[in-house]
Amino acid sequence: MWTFLLYSIFLAPTILFFQGGSAYDNVKAKSSYLDTYIGNLGYSSVQCSQIPVGVGKLSISCPFGTIGEIYDSGVNPDTDTQFYCATKAGVNDNCPAYGHNAAVWAQRIEDITASPVDKYTLDFAGIFSCGTVDTTFFISYSCV
Repeated sequence: MWTFLLYSIFLAPTILFFQGGSAYDNVKAKSSYLDTYIGNLGYSSVQCSQIPVGVGKLSISCPFGTIGEIYDSGVNPDTDTQFYCATKAGVNDNCPAYGHNAAVWAQRIEDITASPVDKYTLDFAGIFSCGTVDTTFFISYSCV
C-alpha cells in the first residue's frame, strides 16, 4: 500500500501534465479520468501518397486529425525509384518545377496548409515536365 502511495505522489506531476492536452475535448461520452491519459496530448503521423504523373490530380487525406506540414514532394522518374517518398540527391532530384511552375507549385503547397483540413485534392497537372509512363508523383505530409 505504501508503494502505491509513493508511486502516486511521484506520478502526480505527470498526470497534471497530461491534463493540459486537448485531444479528447470533442469526445462526447468520456470517463472523468480520460483527460489524465497520455493520449490526451494528441497524435500525429507522417503520410505518403503517390500516383502516376499522367493522372494529374491526387487526393490526400489524414486518417486522424488535419493536414499539417508538407515535408517533401516531387517526381520519381523511373520504376527503380517509384516508391521513394523523399527527394534523394542524384536519384529523383532532377525533375523540379521550374520557372513559373515553381511559383504555382509553391502556392499550391501553401494552400494545403493555409487552413486545417483533413483532405485535399491536389492538382499537379503540367507542373512537372519530365518523366515517362512509369513516372510517379509523390508527396509526404504530416497529420496532426
